[in-house]
Amino acid sequence: MTDFTPPQLAAAVAAVAGSGVRARFVRIETVVLLDDGAIAWDGEVHVFELTGHPRARSAYAWTGDEGRPVAILGELGVATASDAVARRRNPPST
Repeated sequence: MTDFTPPQLAAAVAAVAGSGVRARFVRIETVVLLDDGAIAWDGEVHVFELTGHPRARSAYAWTGDEGRPVAILGELGVATASDAVARRRNPPST
């Protein structure tokens, strides 16, 4: 699996954040999600600070299971890297 660089992940964040939004790399967090005591996901999530987005002040990005970058905005119940991964794995029903 390819691990993407912070600039590549920043581009993924910019794509979901929209035009005029700037993403600045802040840090990498290790996330481990458990499901019934077993590891369901284990990986590194890049945390970005956003400028210019109307609602989100942060975003989270990582290399997805399909080998493509995944980017989630820090809004609507996503306040941490763990929240972002959990949201991607189990999207809310509409």
